Amino acid sequence: MHTNSEFPASFWPTDSEMSGLIRQFDWANTSVGDLAEWPLSLRTLVRMMLTSRFPSLIFWGDELITFYNDAFRPSLGNDGKHPASLGQPGPVSWAESWPVIGPMIGAIMQGGDAVWFEDQKLPIYREGQMGYAYWTYCFSPITNDEGAVNGVLVTCSETTKTVEGIQQLKASQEFTESLFYHSPIANAVFVENDMTVRMANDAMLAIWGRDESAIGKPFLEVLPELIETGEIERLRAVMATGAPFRRTEARFDLIRYGQPYTGYYNYIYEAMRSSSGDITGVVSVAYEVTEQVLARRAVEDSEARFRSLIEEAPVATALYVGKDMRVQVANETMLRYWGKDASVIGMPLAEALPELEGQPFLGLLDDLFATGRLHEMREAPADLKVDGVLSTYYFDYTYKPLRNAAGEVYAIMNMAIDVTPTVKSNRQVQRARESLQQAVDLAQLGIWQIDLPTQSATFSGRMHSWIEYKEPLTLDDVVDAIIPADLPVFVEAYQRAQQVASGGRLEVEYRLKNVSTGQVRLIHSIGQTHFDAQGKPANMSGFSRDVTHERAAQLALRQQVDERTEELAATNEELAASNEELEEANQLLIRSNDNLQQFAYVASHDLQEPLRKIQQFGNLLQLRQGANRLDDESNNYIERMQLAASRMSTLIRDLLTYSRIDTHREASQPIPLNDVIADVRTNLELLLTETDTQLEVADLPTVTGDFSQLAQLVQNLLSNAIKFRQKDVTPRIRIQVQTVRAEQLPADVRPGRFTPVFHRIDVVDNGIGFDEKYVDRIFQVFQRLHGKGEYVGTGIGLAICQKVVANHGGAITAHSQPGQGATFSVYLPA
Repeated sequence: MHTNSEFPASFWPTDSEMSGLIRQFDWANTSVGDLAEWPLSLRTLVRMMLTSRFPSLIFWGDELITFYNDAFRPSLGNDGKHPASLGQPGPVSWAESWPVIGPMIGAIMQGGDAVWFEDQKLPIYREGQMGYAYWTYCFSPITNDEGAVNGVLVTCSETTKTVEGIQQLKASQEFTESLFYHSPIANAVFVENDMTVRMANDAMLAIWGRDESAIGKPFLEVLPELIETGEIERLRAVMATGAPFRRTEARFDLIRYGQPYTGYYNYIYEAMRSSSGDITGVVSVAYEVTEQVLARRAVEDSEARFRSLIEEAPVATALYVGKDMRVQVANETMLRYWGKDASVIGMPLAEALPELEGQPFLGLLDDLFATGRLHEMREAPADLKVDGVLSTYYFDYTYKPLRNAAGEVYAIMNMAIDVTPTVKSNRQVQRARESLQQAVDLAQLGIWQIDLPTQSATFSGRMHSWIEYKEPLTLDDVVDAIIPADLPVFVEAYQRAQQVASGGRLEVEYRLKNVSTGQVRLIHSIGQTHFDAQGKPANMSGFSRDVTHERAAQLALRQQVDERTEELAATNEELAASNEELEEANQLLIRSNDNLQQFAYVASHDLQEPLRKIQQFGNLLQLRQGANRLDDESNNYIERMQLAASRMSTLIRDLLTYSRIDTHREASQPIPLNDVIADVRTNLELLLTETDTQLEVADLPTVTGDFSQLAQLVQNLLSNAIKFRQKDVTPRIRIQVQTVRAEQLPADVRPGRFTPVFHRIDVVDNGIGFDEKYVDRIFQVFQRLHGKGEYVGTGIGLAICQKVVANHGGAITAHSQPGQGATFSVYLPA
């Protein structure tokens, strides 16, 4: 990179691509010399060029070294002159155009005057190929520090699209006139009150029996024989009211080429309107039906109808004057686009349409007012408030800067066409095509269409893959690929579908053989024949599907059903014999459950009684310690005995709780979980206060269940969170809730009962956490992740939680990382 400290940082525009390229270019190897050696005039010109938004190019020095700015860059395209033109002599960088522009630039370098050309066609190499472009440009001499001409400034604007648009418009007008004059349908245009013939094609002149001398003459002067027919009054009525007039099989007695002639005609008079809607004339379209009327006058439904509408679609137009873009002119169509009335005329555009704030239009207009460039857009989105509703519309529009006599931009003309319906329709069609193609691909369908009169057909790629025949695939190729044994069935169905009585419905199955691999597929084809107005088959379209595996599966399924039917018949006899045994077993199970409940009660009472006596005698020994002063070893034994008895008591109580929950499975009352939380908070009030635990609870739903079991669930989860808190960290527990649909449940969550929606209740703490590889272990009875000396407990609390959740048809899981707290998620049916 070549830089120079004599150039201040502000010299180089920061938002300019060309600024960076010029700074990085090795100018020392050119006749311009290193950046540090540039004359002040060149520096000034380069700075002006880089900061200008108008396309500019500089040829400098005897070698006409090339510089250009960012505004000129787009005209160079890609894979062409950019960036190769930078720093190259003009005859090299613009070799293809130099035969045209070289002499003019040479004359200017010799002291000649500036030159200016409009819409000049020049060759240019860009986008990897040689082409042509139209330019409006000016070549101006530029001087060095000594005042001598040392270069040429090129200011230009590419007008290729404008010129090609004008050429297309001219061609369209010529095409329209050609259609008018060479149309086999007779056309004429009448203007003024006397219905002067403004235009008439050869077909209309032939009907009148007149030559081109009739053009420019009043209607009755051209056709005086029609004075008594009232045609002039009908033309004037259309001119006055705009209401069209039509007649069919109208009789006229004419003098054609000097001879009497009676003819019958279908014709129409339509009002011709200007872009402002004013009626400027009457268009007549006529067709002679003399032969038809004379030959088949009794057949009314065979009369010919002709209709031609000549409309000039109104173009929305507005004029914005001054830098504040004040709306000076806005026609009715533009006001309708804006959703405004004439009161906005005279306002600045930003005030008239405040919803444009934040959209690109206001900034773009400011830029165009400064640069004078023409701007065109197609299908551009604009958010406009129409009838009080802000909606997105799409427009083809043009911003055309207007200049005064001094060449200064004083206003911008805006012309727009609303293409919203077209854009939305195209997007809908595209979405429909994509959806249809996705459906076809997903269903693995082969699509086909047959032109029945010619027996020509088109087939989709899947049909080709089934047969793998030569390209393009023909109907004969498909028929040849059908297994001969299935061919009669196919032909019969194909021919029947071409009969009106069948409704045109085709449905047939046949085997198709791949000509390359020999693979045979079973194909199911469905189609529909479309008939013309005479009831003849015109075309048939439909789809085909490979049902080989489907039919094989159906056959296998039928075989399995038959086998299972036989097995079930044999099994039913065995089940009948087993029912008596099951009934006897059920009675034994009921007695066993009764005995188990009795045992649980007796165990809780009988096991707790000796423990209470152990604790009482231990307390007596501790009292005697105060009197007799037992030694430290004896005191230690007593304390250990008391702790063991306490743990045994807690264990028996937890086992009893676990047993009762296991046998109490019915839960059918509506339980507000907020009431459950309030009850648990009261039970744990002392523990919450002693540990300074912060408990945050969301508004919880009502579920169907058992109050005491749900309270046991919540109390165990909160006690667990407080027990496994971090040292020197204030415990913080949050209870949150959200609704989860069944299909959104995690893969590892398997509720005990299906319901469409579940309540997910999360108990989140900031405790010591645990490794998630133990997540299944923590819900098992007697499973602990820590020693008894670290944290007290029996290892039954979370097993009780899982049992409660299972009794309520739900599921429980946990997520944690060591040192990062834990989250226990309870899923209960909603």
